[in-house]
Amino acid sequence: MKDFRIGQLTLGTTPRVVGTLSTHNLFPSAYPTDDYTCDMVEVRLDEIDPNTHGWIKDCQAIEAAGFPVVLTLRLASEGGKWKESDEKREPILLAAQESLACIDIELTSKLCVPLCRQAQKLEKCIIVSSHNFKRTPDFGELKDALDRILDIPCAIPKISTMIIEDADVGTLRRLLETANSRPVCIIGMGSRGTKTRVLFPSLGSCLAYGYLDSPNAPGQLPSSILIQYMQ
Repeated sequence: MKDFRIGQLTLGTTPRVVGTLSTHNLFPSAYPTDDYTCDMVEVRLDEIDPNTHGWIKDCQAIEAAGFPVVLTLRLASEGGKWKESDEKREPILLAAQESLACIDIELTSKLCVPLCRQAQKLEKCIIVSSHNFKRTPDFGELKDALDRILDIPCAIPKISTMIIEDADVGTLRRLLETANSRPVCIIGMGSRGTKTRVLFPSLGSCLAYGYLDSPNAPGQLPSSILIQYMQ
């Protein structure tokens, strides 16, 4: 397996805790990065507002403090707040991709292919994500989505679904166990899925998403709790 890295962090050898920022209040200009409880930071620009002045410099300040940044501008259809066109989203994501360690793009977006090509040119990884906030699809449907992402050489798959019943946890666990060719991130959402945020990293899921300021997914835990389990 070749090395997959986000910034200076290698993925796959040990689970990495991603601390999510959904407001501007915890950026370095207003909050000490010494208090960040994570390995890397996901900046949810769709929550913060893409029109925030100087957001790239703020993200670069986080990276300068030792925390690689994953920039996410999540579509409303996949749980985010971006409701405008992909044409308007593309230049923002391209700027982030060139300036920061990593970006996240949905598998369903028409921007996925061009942004993955750009990631390869930049010799960077890209998180390609698939979310279902209503249910956990059957194994075949999930495996198809995972395989489509694994066909992209520079992509780190992130599959996240709502856990409705205990059997859904087994479905996601089976999916995780099939993905041994590269680092993948598998997450169960909702109150019944909270346990997967600790269990799955121990079974090989490469990223554990927690929040630094406020949760942005059902069942998400504070990154300060996750970092204790990962040590």
